[in-house]
Amino acid sequence: VARLRPRESFLLSSTAGGAGGVWGLLALAAGVVNAACLLGAVGGSATGGSHVTGSSTKLGMALAGARGGGLPTLGVLAYFAGAAAGGAALPSGAFDRANLPRYGRVLVSCAALLVAASAANVLGVAAWPMLGGLAPLLLAAASCGLQNALATTATTCVVRPTHMTGVTTDLGILAGRALSRVARRMPEALTEFEQGRFRVLTVLYSGFVLGCAG
Repeated sequence: VARLRPRESFLLSSTAGGAGGVWGLLALAAGVVNAACLLGAVGGSATGGSHVTGSSTKLGMALAGARGGGLPTLGVLAYFAGAAAGGAALPSGAFDRANLPRYGRVLVSCAALLVAASAANVLGVAAWPMLGGLAPLLLAAASCGLQNALATTATTCVVRPTHMTGVTTDLGILAGRALSRVARRMPEALTEFEQGRFRVLTVLYSGFVLGCAG
């Protein structure tokens, strides 16, 4: 029997055991947070909490003289800080049940950051307008960075629940690969590993979109 690589082993075991739903829930939560940030419900400014590409675009535009790059830049730095905290707290390598307590502590930290963001949003706006506009977004962005670091580390870069560009790219690649094989009348459109990857990515994308809709 061929030995599976960590990424293949994770996908086959997670989809068979239903763990894909866990990543879908994380994507759902990320969608809720990012939509709230973009709608201005967090901190009162329409800046994405996990939308690093868009915020980095605004940063580049600000370097060229455009206005409005300050808060998105701070958001990117907060996201980076959250990811860095995850890198420091989490072991490298594939998912390991022995590390479940460490994964759990990181998830609790993500939740704590969101609770702090909500509290700062409610209390800070009235008491300290500057704090109320800045702290909630930075805390939410840090939570997104920490959550994405957890998923990326535990799944060896298979799952990234806070942004959908890579997910959509991977789905497109798999769809094109399947169509090509069908056109060439190959025995299977997707391998077992690719089918598992497609299912996990579909759950991620659906969860994120539903979170934004909620």
